Amino acid sequence: MSVEEFPFGFTEPWHTLGIVTPDQLEALRAEWARGDDRHPEHYRWRAFLAFVAERRPLTPDTAAALYDLGAADADRSMGEAMMHRVVELPECPAEVLAKAAASGIRHLAQAVERRPAAI
Repeated sequence: MSVEEFPFGFTEPWHTLGIVTPDQLEALRAEWARGDDRHPEHYRWRAFLAFVAERRPLTPDTAAALYDLGAADADRSMGEAMMHRVVELPECPAEVLAKAAASGIRHLAQAVERRPAAI
């Protein structure tokens, strides 16, 4: 896969999940051309946040896919921020919470611990 095929680090799952569309990609390319932000992860982060906001509450499958997308991101800090955001959502499924708790990533395990207990 070339950079041209997946600019800004939007790999196939970003497209498959519908987080970034061809129209959005065109707008991002125009923004990149006229702007001074040369950090591709910033563009992915904004796309991720917009997707989550538009689709809340997330289905369990979508929450799990977004968590896994974060785990696979080329930028570890941003990927972990994505994972953390999913874990904080009230609709985060138990399977994802278990994954986060066992991840060995301290802030994810702590985010699970801080969640309100289910009644």
